[in-house]
Amino acid sequence: MLFHRRIIFVVLISLFAAFVCVAQKKNERPAVNTPKAEVPVAGAPSYSYRFERPGFLTSMMHLEHDGSGKGKITFLRDGNDEEITENVKLPATVVEKIDALYTTLKFLDSTENYQYEHDRSTMGNNTFTLTRDGRTRTAKFNWTTNEDAKALMVLYRGIGYEMVWKFEVELARENQPLETPSLMQEMESYLRRNEIADPTSLLPYLKNITTDERFPLMARNRAESMIKQIEKVATKNK
Repeated sequence: MLFHRRIIFVVLISLFAAFVCVAQKKNERPAVNTPKAEVPVAGAPSYSYRFERPGFLTSMMHLEHDGSGKGKITFLRDGNDEEITENVKLPATVVEKIDALYTTLKFLDSTENYQYEHDRSTMGNNTFTLTRDGRTRTAKFNWTTNEDAKALMVLYRGIGYEMVWKFEVELARENQPLETPSLMQEMESYLRRNEIADPTSLLPYLKNITTDERFPLMARNRAESMIKQIEKVATKNK
């Protein structure tokens, strides 16, 4: 009888151990497959634009992107010590404009100094770097009379204005909604001065604002007005 009890006891212990083992496996955190970092394609182009001007509302702006428009922007608001970095995806039309200007400038083959004969560093310093097929060239100027170099400067600044503006809008929507009408007015000014790289790419963002009740009515109305303005210009330019 004692022998049988021992056998039963051993069997019960074994069953309990098996149950605990199964339970532990069920509670284990599943293995996570960490995605591999994207490896840059050899010879693929990369672009960099940096603007620096202490005293401006945005005193530093650095945009980096690849040939698909994917990249990041880092900027510094005047009076702040902390840099802000946001991911960006430039529209294909904007990347095409950038490529066209670099091609017209024959940037990688050129040795031209685009700097105007008089220093205008009070307007801010611009630094352009293009890397393609293992070749890299950097050019820096604060003002230029070269129309294509000037167009490239205006184009990149317009990209930066839009990205920083969107950041400010998101911040205001969450924390200070009453500031959003003045931000809408700021974008209206950019559009009037033709300083936004691709106004039509703003349309989805502005349309979201018009239906978002976290924005005051005045801000939503201004967004609606900008939509009509952009669509009108786009139709005219077709």
